Amino acid sequence: MDEIYTFKSMTGIRRDGTDLDTAYFTDGEWVRWYRGRTRKIGGYRAMSLHVNHPVRSLYLDSRSGVNSTHLFSQWGVQRLTFDNTGAGVNIEDRTPIGFTVDPLLTWTQSTMYSSTGGSYSAIIAASSPDVLDISSDSEGYVYAGNVASNDPLVKVSDGSGDIRTSGGVCVLQPFLFVYGSNGLIRNSNANDFSTATGWTTGGANLAVSNNVAGTKVIYGAPLRGGGQSPAGLFWALDSLIRVSFTGGTGIWSYDTLASPTTILSKKSVVEHDGKFFWPGTDRFLSYTGVVQEIPNQMSQNYFFDNLNYAHQNKVWGTKIAKWGEIWWFYPRGTDTECGHAIIWNYRENTWYDAVKKRTAGSPPGVFRFPIWAGHEDPAETTRLKTGVRLTTSAATLTGSPVLTFTDTTGVVDGMLVHGTGVVYGSLVLSHTATDVTLDTNTTGVASDTTLSFTSMTTGFVPGYTVTGGTSGATGVVCKVLDTSLNVENVSGTFVSGETITGIASATAVIQEDPVDQTLVCQYQHEYGWDKTVEQTTTPVVSSFTSCNFGISVGTPFDDAPKGLDVMTRLQRIEQDFHQSGDITLEVLGRSFAQDSDTVLNTYTLTPTSSFQDTVDQARILKLKFISNSLGGFYEEGQMMIKLSPGDERSTK
Repeated sequence: MDEIYTFKSMTGIRRDGTDLDTAYFTDGEWVRWYRGRTRKIGGYRAMSLHVNHPVRSLYLDSRSGVNSTHLFSQWGVQRLTFDNTGAGVNIEDRTPIGFTVDPLLTWTQSTMYSSTGGSYSAIIAASSPDVLDISSDSEGYVYAGNVASNDPLVKVSDGSGDIRTSGGVCVLQPFLFVYGSNGLIRNSNANDFSTATGWTTGGANLAVSNNVAGTKVIYGAPLRGGGQSPAGLFWALDSLIRVSFTGGTGIWSYDTLASPTTILSKKSVVEHDGKFFWPGTDRFLSYTGVVQEIPNQMSQNYFFDNLNYAHQNKVWGTKIAKWGEIWWFYPRGTDTECGHAIIWNYRENTWYDAVKKRTAGSPPGVFRFPIWAGHEDPAETTRLKTGVRLTTSAATLTGSPVLTFTDTTGVVDGMLVHGTGVVYGSLVLSHTATDVTLDTNTTGVASDTTLSFTSMTTGFVPGYTVTGGTSGATGVVCKVLDTSLNVENVSGTFVSGETITGIASATAVIQEDPVDQTLVCQYQHEYGWDKTVEQTTTPVVSSFTSCNFGISVGTPFDDAPKGLDVMTRLQRIEQDFHQSGDITLEVLGRSFAQDSDTVLNTYTLTPTSSFQDTVDQARILKLKFISNSLGGFYEEGQMMIKLSPGDERSTK
């Protein structure tokens, strides 16, 4: 006899255990759950194709109608600016002068505002060469600058020299904290991390160093402290420490909240509504006043058994609060960069996953879209350095053509000079080891002003070919900055010292050996339902696969008996979707639990379809729904299916 059943699977995707032993969905691609129902995850577009790969950290800032991201990589620091729609992207280089490219770098960053008034907000970032060894004691530098500026970041130092760290930085307003090896935590004076006075002791003794754990401190974050503000949490490799401001002669109190405990990576902690979530080395954890495990019987083994632990310090976390989601991106299997994500939906209390190449990102803020960077659409390029950036060491008076630096290495007579106080079109007339004389008087240049010196005396245009005058090599320009350009589709080998020519007699001299550089995208997520890169729009595939069902196996239908050992005939499916574009339905079947699924039939469900009659039978059935059309979208409702006993059971 034909029976109508409510078609349902439990919320989320269960990866652990066997395929048959679950009432949850068994597979999915780019799908989330909302109100217990499946819904396609939003689309995305490339905001910029010129981001240096791999991005290890990304910071989003919004002020005065301008949104910006700072992107930190082995190549240094970039800043992208854009409007509230994500359009009008402009890219600038904020890499510190003298920065050494290092593929082992990880980055942490934080911002500090002036608690005593004023509009200046600083971005402070720390680089550490520990991407392949989270416990490494090798140290990098701490850098800072105005978060709204395009000038290169500069090193942070105290009276004894540059401040270095193997861990990172965070701000517990108004204090800057630096942390690292052997449980070290060090903080600046209030509202001051300057060289002269920011790190002095005395007074309230606010700049002392403290060892608060036996292992390296790898991450810190501000915490609501109530009557003991500011306060913060610091994750060491084997413990979690709370730091609270007490004042008086002690200044700070240090309280170990959990020991032993673990943390997987420096960028894996996600804060949401004052709570903290992170993966340990073998389970998921949270701090909500106490440290607790986040239960995951859906995909815990799926994650930890397939994580590439050699690259665990690349794991990073983010959130999409609108949908109640915490995402952790990770390198899976033999992957060396993050290409998969495990997702915990705290609102639905379930887990699922996704496949997407993203290495860093930021949750929505004033700019209401998530921004993630990654290598889904890479461009292999050659970077040609055509100039140098220098910072003045003394002021130049108005009307004087002479600029003063501590070192003018890289400057060549005839270079074009850009920067505040320099008249547009000024050229280098002559130079010494410390001075540069221009062919035009300046309008006054302050000390510590960054200027660009470039051999590109006329502009190069993206999309046009450049040719090396000595090597004969050619390449197509894809990215142009003040002191460098990137070319792709290179033929031959460019060489240092040669003159390159482009459209309209544009010329430049290559200042050092060219280097290979992969450029990737910064993406604006939850944008429409498709993927857009420049002028090309393609569908984003989304799918979900139900749990197994059948008369002989029962699930997922509470009213389905497990008595008749016969095949199950699927006669009709009555779909219920908010839907744009067609959905492909695959009916999957097999005879026994250990068998592989076979596609028994494929049907097309249109937005106007009321039902689909089918002619398929198997002992064990599953249904897979696939959205793969431009503008395709779905949100599942309550679907019904008609089943009846089929032929007698299959045998092998």
